[in-house]
Amino acid sequence: CGVADRVRLYCYDVEAGNLEEAPGFQADLVNVARYLHRPLFPAIRALVKPGGFVVYHTFMRACRKFGRPKKLEYLLKPG
Repeated sequence: CGVADRVRLYCYDVEAGNLEEAPGFQADLVNVARYLHRPLFPAIRALVKPGGFVVYHTFMRACRKFGRPKKLEYLLKPG
């Protein structure tokens, strides 16, 4: 009853610029963790199948008081 035969995991170093080199398929789910770079949104969207999902774990503006990141362009506004 496992999912190992139905799940493919790909990991990309988006700072190396290889997100556009993703294999020629679209995913049901794209997970982005602790990274916000808005210019990558079109490339991330292109990776998701119609009806698929993007799960984004990133920092909110209120997190500035706890440390890094501090630049507003790397922080999401509420809502």
